[in-house]
Amino acid sequence: MNITIRNMQEKDLLSCSIILKNEYWKEPYFEIFENNNHLNYIESKFLNNKKTSFVVLDNDTIIWFCISSLSFWVDWLQWIIEEIVIDWAYRWKWVWKKIYFYVEDFLRNLWVKSLMLWAQNDSIAFNFHIKNWFFKSNNHSIMFKNL
Repeated sequence: MNITIRNMQEKDLLSCSIILKNEYWKEPYFEIFENNNHLNYIESKFLNNKKTSFVVLDNDTIIWFCISSLSFWVDWLQWIIEEIVIDWAYRWKWVWKKIYFYVEDFLRNLWVKSLMLWAQNDSIAFNFHIKNWFFKSNNHSIMFKNL
């Protein structure tokens, strides 16, 4: 494995959208993207977050991506992970730790004080984030309304 991390570029969007489509149809998400909606979704997220999005490559193949946003909150910066998806074949490898250290160093250099993400409670990702010092908020809820 030859792992590199870099900022996401427009040329990466198709590969990232395919990873999203391939991973989100699985348990526990069961999301189905039709008519290239996976590409439209990734493009719309990326266009607003170009400077705060990354890809991880094994040689020249994208295996992971993160689209995130940076905003000012009260008196500090907060980082919000919009999407973080890894190719299933790499989930159990050490690459996750390398990604975490890279992103955390990047954030510390920006003086970011908090990091927020969404994870489904019954997902492998939820347990991974808990093991890496994220905590589930008792004061906030993610709320949805279907129209």
